[in-house]
Amino acid sequence: MTTNLPPVSAASLANVPLPGEAGVWGVCPGVGLIADVIRRATESWAGHAVMYVGGGQIVQATWPRVEVAQAPTQNVIWATGQPLNATQRSAAANKALALVGTGYDIWAYPVLAAAVVYAEVTKDLSHLFGNDKWWDCSGLIAYCDSVAGAPMFAPNISSHLVTPAELMNLGAQEGWFQGK
Repeated sequence: MTTNLPPVSAASLANVPLPGEAGVWGVCPGVGLIADVIRRATESWAGHAVMYVGGGQIVQATWPRVEVAQAPTQNVIWATGQPLNATQRSAAANKALALVGTGYDIWAYPVLAAAVVYAEVTKDLSHLFGNDKWWDCSGLIAYCDSVAGAPMFAPNISSHLVTPAELMNLGAQEGWFQGK
């Protein structure tokens, strides 16, 4: 799955303003071994995904737990153009905050790796990765938007099996990175 950076310049990624409201997600390269593996496996610029929850903070799934952190202001692309209403954005942000402290879903990676090479085993194991106590970064974003009534992917696709590259592709295709 080859993905490309949405139409932005390197200069526009140097000083990125924070979203104006909570419940906006973003993609970024991420840092560390896991993000590096994700970028290489998906051949994508995006190796991490975050949910802006307001007050200059994000919720992110990172090893070993889902946590609140300072929102990035560089090397991030926010999906500000995603057509969610204020109630949906609030619900997505609140769900993300409710997941803080849950575990990082490191066990999803063997399934994601199998999915990247279209392994048949992926279909058989996906039901094992629906535990709301474990999350990876992009799964958390897809799940929170789904709970908010704005599912991004088909109902038969587990939130736990979504990559940052897929979020970036969807956002670029839908024009969500061109928003306000």
